[in-house]
Amino acid sequence: MNFRIEKYQPANRDLWDRTLMRSINGSFLLQRNYMDYHSGRFRDFSLIIYTGNEPVALLSAHREGDILYSHRGLTYGGLILGRPLRLPVLGDLWKQLLDFLARKEIRGLFLDEIPIFYYRWHTEALRRTYENFGQMISSKDFWVIDTARPKDELCNSDRRRSLRKAAKMNLQTGPSDDWPGFWDLLQNSLEKRHGAKPVHSLNEMVLLRRRFPGQILLFTTRRNDELLAGAVLYKNRHVLRFQYLAGRTETPLRPAIDALTWHIIERFYPQVRFIDLGTALLPDGSPNDTLIYWKQSFGACPHAQYSWKFAVQNFEAPGL
Repeated sequence: MNFRIEKYQPANRDLWDRTLMRSINGSFLLQRNYMDYHSGRFRDFSLIIYTGNEPVALLSAHREGDILYSHRGLTYGGLILGRPLRLPVLGDLWKQLLDFLARKEIRGLFLDEIPIFYYRWHTEALRRTYENFGQMISSKDFWVIDTARPKDELCNSDRRRSLRKAAKMNLQTGPSDDWPGFWDLLQNSLEKRHGAKPVHSLNEMVLLRRRFPGQILLFTTRRNDELLAGAVLYKNRHVLRFQYLAGRTETPLRPAIDALTWHIIERFYPQVRFIDLGTALLPDGSPNDTLIYWKQSFGACPHAQYSWKFAVQNFEAPGL
């Protein structure tokens, strides 16, 4: 099958978003209104792939010299399928994509795949295509709760004990608009624990919240108006993701973050297929065993995301 590949232009914004919304594996993070918030930091080189005049696939990407990334500014990237394509057709598409990149003097492509639990239905066709044409260079686990599991089976004894303590603390938990208050808590927590900062600034997060009021949510837990814990949530189709989570670390106040997490799980359990608690990594990329245990104590299980590299010219480019 022959495909036509074109570089994304701002005039194609509506076409991009319509294709994304009907896609098998897209999410609102790949809408232009989300991707373009940091357009000043990334040289966009996103692609639209057509059969005839029908867009059948998208690639969110940015260019750095002669290397293409999909996408360093997002949690995931890779090919977004506007409709199902058979495995041999995906092979034809990928060959033509690599040929297109070679003509644009791009030497290599790196991508972080969209985790499969974000797909509308389970398929590993894209992963097979990546395996056939590229090399897997790393992987990381997303810790995910499957809501097909009975909710009363999720928490282990440590988490149930903590929730019993929280029930005696007179906590108030629910949606909030206190973005500055939460951001102070988040920044202090990341700095104290890891010497790190949030990926987004407060202004960026408030901007994205205005653009996606139904998908980006803030929940907090307070006691007597004192902020004890908070979580920024991203709601995609059938996946609820904990984008940021932070709480007070003093021992008597630690149950507050458990109470917040459980409140969110209970509230959204009937609405989504998966609850994504995110990764559990230290700043150097090694596993954070303490955080892994905490996420497992809420019933989360690992779902792998693979990162891939593709040498474009003859598939043997040096240095890739």
